[in-house]
Amino acid sequence: FGNVVGEVEEFFCDGTNDAEAIARVQEGIERSEPVVFRKCAIEMPALKKWRKKKYLNRHAPREFSHIFQKGFAQGKLIKVPENIKKDLFPEQNSGFIDYINAFHMRAFAWTSKGARKAATHLGTFDNLHTMISEKKQFWIAAPEYAPHVYIDFVEQECPGSGSGKHGCDDFGCYGFLPFPREDEIDSKKYPRVKDVPWYTTVIAPGDVLLVPAFWFHGVEHFPYEPVGRNIAVAFVHQREEMPRSVFSHDIAEFYRAHREGKISLTLESCSTSTCPWK
Repeated sequence: FGNVVGEVEEFFCDGTNDAEAIARVQEGIERSEPVVFRKCAIEMPALKKWRKKKYLNRHAPREFSHIFQKGFAQGKLIKVPENIKKDLFPEQNSGFIDYINAFHMRAFAWTSKGARKAATHLGTFDNLHTMISEKKQFWIAAPEYAPHVYIDFVEQECPGSGSGKHGCDDFGCYGFLPFPREDEIDSKKYPRVKDVPWYTTVIAPGDVLLVPAFWFHGVEHFPYEPVGRNIAVAFVHQREEMPRSVFSHDIAEFYRAHREGKISLTLESCSTSTCPWK
């Protein structure tokens, strides 16, 4: 739904420009702009280790068993087990990956066998979404368009896709759009949806997508048939500056003020006093 207006901006790592990549992450967060960092996490040990069935069965059988079973399996969001979290960070110094380690407050793995679409939603946190195996396609839209996607119109109880409401879990706080089927949106009931500009990108192993806080995003897991092992890790950070509430009007007004230079965004941690929904 809406209009795809272009590709997400790309930054290519070549092994010599980690400092520039780190600066671009900071800039993306401060400007509230998504960026794809191509091959910037290619040295992450998990890219090789987590593709091995024997390795995951030995070290994290309960968390990853569903992606090895026969037939269809539901996707899962899991906290990265402590005993394999070391696989995300090389022993030798690696500038950009070391920055990810310092940046993140929590790390969660999105896992599936492919053939899955995640309902469009937003997170209240900055997310360095790092692809470990297979590929994903993202569609992403700016928080200024929160009123256009009717996120305040609640049709079901929260949490869950299609709820149109915010919920919180160990991962963080997030909100889903109120459309049970995004390919069958009632244009008379939701007329503004068609005016939302979306950006798209496909990320592959070693790529990192910066999804800034409050950006709406829908995700498709590849391959098209449920025969793959799709794994990505979301490194998330809750920042200090936030809208005063999670209602669409306050989200849109906050980011309009930011675009006008009235609000600066930082990487400070978020306290209960500055994040009312926490």
